[in-house]
Amino acid sequence: MASDHQTQAGKPQSLNPKIIIFEQENFQGHSHELNGPCPNLKETGVEKAGSVLVQAGPWVGYEQANCKGEQFVFEKGEYPRWDSWTSSRRTDSLSSLRPIKVVSPLPSPYFLSLWVGYQYPGYRGLQYLLEKGDYKDSSDFGAPHPQVQSVRRIRDMQWHQRGAFHPSN
Repeated sequence: MASDHQTQAGKPQSLNPKIIIFEQENFQGHSHELNGPCPNLKETGVEKAGSVLVQAGPWVGYEQANCKGEQFVFEKGEYPRWDSWTSSRRTDSLSSLRPIKVVSPLPSPYFLSLWVGYQYPGYRGLQYLLEKGDYKDSSDFGAPHPQVQSVRRIRDMQWHQRGAFHPSN
């Protein structure tokens, strides 16, 4: 993926995403680097995700292959154990990932914001990525139940003059 890839509207997309998946906790064992969507981690040779290192992002991971099931939002940083990327305690399975892309015609940090909704207050429970668009029903953003009690903005990006997002330092 090129960092200055042009969309049909001529606006650049987010820069080169990069995430490293380790089979064991604390960044040990076999690892695999991803720079784009991965519909099935097992096909890369990673049997189980024990820890995650995000070098450029953000990313959204899924409990099941083909971007299905519970969602996990990863921002730039270290995730040494499965419970560092989810507070739902429902699953420790990470089976597919994709980078979150942001393209906008307006250079406004508020217009471009990405949000994460959480099932419970205090940013706990199931996570739901809220990208630009309309959501008429909770199933539109992957929620099995219409329960979102806390929301936060993804903050590890900043606007660049050329129109691309760059991870903040």
